[in-house]
Amino acid sequence: VSFKSDWFKAPLIKQVIGLEGDKMIYDEEGYLWVARKVGKPLSQSKEGNTLHPVQPKIIPANHVFVYAPHPRSFDSRYQDVGLIPVDSIFGQAIPLF
Repeated sequence: VSFKSDWFKAPLIKQVIGLEGDKMIYDEEGYLWVARKVGKPLSQSKEGNTLHPVQPKIIPANHVFVYAPHPRSFDSRYQDVGLIPVDSIFGQAIPLF
């Protein structure tokens, strides 16, 4: 999906992997799961900024969890992005290859 975020000026494109009612949990190795294994949140960005992982919870109504498979993707794993309100989504991206 394509959406706007308060922390980034340009529209972003990410995969939706969590819907309202889905559980966000961490396993014993520190991996975040949202319907599937998402990955370990990082503690710092490559620029050295502190990153704040999301807390485990159930995704509330009218929100989605967005994700990109790159290990350094800045996505819903972090509080700065968080869960995306459905009404901030304005497009769908379709892979061409």
